[in-house]
Amino acid sequence: MSRLVVRNSGGPIQVTPDSAGWSYVGFEVSRLSAGDRVARTTDEREVCVVMLAGQADIAVGSHAWPHVGSRASVFEGRPDAVYAPPGQTLEIEASSKGCEVALCWAPAKRGVEASLLRASDVKPFQRGSGRIRVLAEFEVPVSEAIQGQ
Repeated sequence: MSRLVVRNSGGPIQVTPDSAGWSYVGFEVSRLSAGDRVARTTDEREVCVVMLAGQADIAVGSHAWPHVGSRASVFEGRPDAVYAPPGQTLEIEASSKGCEVALCWAPAKRGVEASLLRASDVKPFQRGSGRIRVLAEFEVPVSEAIQGQ
C-alpha cells in the first residue's frame, strides 16, 4: 500500500512510480494561465493528455490540435484528451485562463499514431460484471499489432 501524500508546491503536481510505490504508471497535473507552456518528451512512455479544465493548443510531433478542451471544470462532463505515443515531443500551450491539464504516463516501447479524443466521441462502456463491474469512459485506440503482444 502506498503512503503517498501529494502537496501543492505551486508548480506541477507529479506522481511517479517511485514516489507512489507503483510499478509502472505516473501522472502530472499542471495549472496554466493563457499563454503558459508545458513541453515534455515521451521517451519510452505513452501519455494521455487529459484536459481537466479550460482549453489548450496541443502538439505531438507533426500533429497539432488548437483549442482542445470542452469544459470549465472537472465537474462538467467528460474531458477531451490527446494520445501521444513514445518517442515524441509533446507541447501544450494554454489558450484560456484557468487551464488544467493532466499527463497520464505508462511505459511503452511502441504506440500508435497521435490522436485527438474528443469528449463528444466517447461512448462509455462496461467492463467486468457483478461486484467487479466498472463503467469506463475512455479507451485509447490501440493497433492490432500492439494488442497481440
